Parts: sequence; structure tokens; C-alpha cells
Amino acid sequence: MINFSVPTNYTDNQLSELDKLNKESLNGRKIKELYGSMPGAPIGTIRPAVTLPQINEAELLDYISKAKNYNFEFDYIMNGTVSDGIEYSNEGKQKIIDFVGKLLNAGVKRITVSMPYLIRFIKYYYPNINITASICAEIESVQRAKDFETIGADMIVPAKDLNRDFDTLEKIVQNTVLDVKVLCTTPCIYKCSDLYYHMNLSAVRDNRLSNSFAKKGEFLSYTTARCQRRKLEKLEEYIKSPWIRPEDVNLYERIGIQNFKLDGRDKKEEYNINVAKAYMQGDYKGNLLYLMQWFYPKNREELNREKNEEFWRLGVYVDNKKLDGFISQFAEKKISCTSGCDNCRYCEGWAKKVVEIQPENVSEYLELLSNTEEDNFAMGVQS
Repeated sequence: MINFSVPTNYTDNQLSELDKLNKESLNGRKIKELYGSMPGAPIGTIRPAVTLPQINEAELLDYISKAKNYNFEFDYIMNGTVSDGIEYSNEGKQKIIDFVGKLLNAGVKRITVSMPYLIRFIKYYYPNINITASICAEIESVQRAKDFETIGADMIVPAKDLNRDFDTLEKIVQNTVLDVKVLCTTPCIYKCSDLYYHMNLSAVRDNRLSNSFAKKGEFLSYTTARCQRRKLEKLEEYIKSPWIRPEDVNLYERIGIQNFKLDGRDKKEEYNINVAKAYMQGDYKGNLLYLMQWFYPKNREELNREKNEEFWRLGVYVDNKKLDGFISQFAEKKISCTSGCDNCRYCEGWAKKVVEIQPENVSEYLELLSNTEEDNFAMGVQS
């Protein structure tokens, strides 16, 4: 059985459309779970609150009950990597305990957490609760997985950079009692040096520490600008990103992984439905990059427009069907990523074959990204 976890936009229409995908499924794939969070919760997430659906507690609890009526389980996301210290005051502890209790009463099936202390704290008061150790915990070995098993997690989302390490993933499955869920739609750069900083920066923007920010609201951070510039300057980074194609999910099922997560809490409803449909069908014809980020063209029609209405519709295209066979070398354990990309160049070779780019579309955007990086170093930042 292949189960998908899909981000929620908290609408009745999304519930209906995802339910339809389940009813029409002919390949054994199922949308089992929806996941989401609420701005202003006692413990935040690694998504800045300003980018998330703006719902209140009553709306959240009501939606969880609605999802249950469609037979969708609900995973509440509490995966902030930096807190404001609320969990160490009596008042803060009580807020967390009360909030989790309301979630459970509404029908929440599990909670996803990054901080080990918080896992133990929640299990102390709710010993029967299901807890997933978040991808932000960077679980990249059997030993670390077993440590999270010891403190109370029953499921983990391994570090995204582990996605093509079939040997380690299989050993985690075989040597722990944990369920394993992998993230399919990650656009992140492989082994990115900004990973921890980016997570922590985003986490701070979803708790009271956000009041200390010089810039308020939405802005393009240094990490985001650098990430996108690096890909455009070295196209092989698009291939090295540890995404999992809809067609390749079965290879993970073979080593005992049945749970798969699709990113998108900060994406629009139509986009999230489109991505869920592609993975449910397991056969996607279009731009693979669109499944990772909405601002890439979905198909060649969008790519070939003389002028995109949206500047963010970035002219980079990876024909998903041209990647058939790419993952086999990893799945068969013939390639190891432990010796560095300079000693391999497998992904670089594929990039030359499958990554298409529109220079006139990209050059203007590259200039914007470079200027943004420079602005983040400059003094006198305006709020």
C-alpha cells in the first residue's frame, strides 16, 4: 500500500477533490492523511506564519472534524526548530498541554515534532499519542532513528538528503520498529550549507521571536536568493535535489516504505490538488520542477509563452518522462553519494540531457537574486 500525506488549504473543495482522487484510484495508492498547522499556536513550525492559511483555533478544530468525515487522518505540524522558550515556563507548558488536548479531542491522528524535548514532553502527558519526528530533525542514520524511537516517536521522516541512499533507508526500516515517511517534493539543494540556518530562520518567523526581525512580513531571504541562484548557475543542482518522481515511488515501497509526503503548506489549493493528482496517478507528463515549486511552468505551453504574465514563472524545464531510468542506479545501490559529486558527475551528465532553460527569462531573474543577496549584506536595512 502506498499512502500519501497532503498539505491542507482548509477548504471544503480540497476535501472533495482529494476524496475523488481516492475513489478513482486504480493502482492501490491512497491519500491517507492531510497535514497543516495554525498561525499563533503555542509551538510554531518552519513555515513563516505570514505564508500559511490564516485560520483560527475554532476553524482548525472544525476542519479536522470535517477531514475525519472523509476518512482522512490529520497530522498537526509542530516542527519548529527554534522556540521562544515557552516550553520552559509553567504557563507555556499548560498552553501546550491544553492545545494538544484540543487537537486530540477534535480527531487529530498524530503530531509532527522536530525538538526531542518536545516529543518527550508531549508523550509525558499523552503517552498514547502518535508522534512523527520531523524531517527537520535530520535523521540520517540507523542510530539517530533508534534514538528518536527511544524517546517516543513511532514514525520518522528521514533527512531529505537520504532519499537516494536506499541502503541506509532500508537499514532504518529493518532495524527499527518505526514507520518511515519520505518527502517526495523537495526542491532543496543536496547537502546545502544553509540548511540549518534556513530552517531556524523560518522557525523564528513563526513564534514571538519574530518581533525582533528588522524586516516584517514577506521578503526574499538571503537563503532563498542564494538557493535559486546556485541552481540557475549550475543546472545539475536541479537533478541533484533529492526529489522522488511519481513513477519512482514503487521503488521505495520495495524496501518497506509505504508513506510518502508532498510539500506545500504555503502553496495554493489548485496547485496542491494538481501535485496530489500526479502522485496518485504515478504517471506525470510535464515539468518535474512544477511538482516541486509552483513558479516553474507546468507544461511546454507555459514554457513557450512569449511573455509570462507572472515574472516568477521561471523558464526552466525538466521533462519528467526523460528521467525514466535515472533513479535505478541508486535503487540498485550502484551509486553512493558519500565520496562527493566531483568524483561521480552522474547527475551532471543527466542535467546536460534533460534540463532546458530560457536564457532571456532567467537573466533578469538572476540579476534580481544577486541584488537580493547583496542587499542582505548591506547596512541600513529598512523595516
